[in-house]
Amino acid sequence: MSEPRPPQSGRPRRLDRAPGERFAAGPRASAPTSSDAAPSAGRRDTAIAVAAAVIAAGAIVILVGSLGTMTGLLFAAGVSGFVIGARVPMRPALVLTLGAVIAGDLGTWLVARSEGGVLGIGDYLFATFGPYLTGQLAIGALSAWWAARRAAAIRGGEARRG
Repeated sequence: MSEPRPPQSGRPRRLDRAPGERFAAGPRASAPTSSDAAPSAGRRDTAIAVAAAVIAAGAIVILVGSLGTMTGLLFAAGVSGFVIGARVPMRPALVLTLGAVIAGDLGTWLVARSEGGVLGIGDYLFATFGPYLTGQLAIGALSAWWAARRAAAIRGGEARRG
């Protein structure tokens, strides 16, 4: 190894290349940066959240409309809120979760109507769900809020460390 050269005649030493040149895109294909990966990751997370909302609405329709049971109704709302909240920011998580629960409840009313039910939407929902109606909304919203907050804290911690 050669020894470093002392500065010549008191002038500061100049580098052959700028330090940032090694990070510039060269003839080789560069690895994707976080800004390149972010849009696809965001779309994937949004797609997963929307799929979870559709599955949750379908689960509510199957549980109440087809099987006629309330077992697992609050659990379905809570799990869907958690899955959705872990994937998207708080406001979209709340909208998707509450929308899924409301769509599922409306779906059960449509199933009842197709089987010959005559009650209006409000009468049916309060007669069928009672306190479960507000319970579903509350548990779904709370779990979506908690998961979105937790995910934002984790993402923020990764950004600070990285």
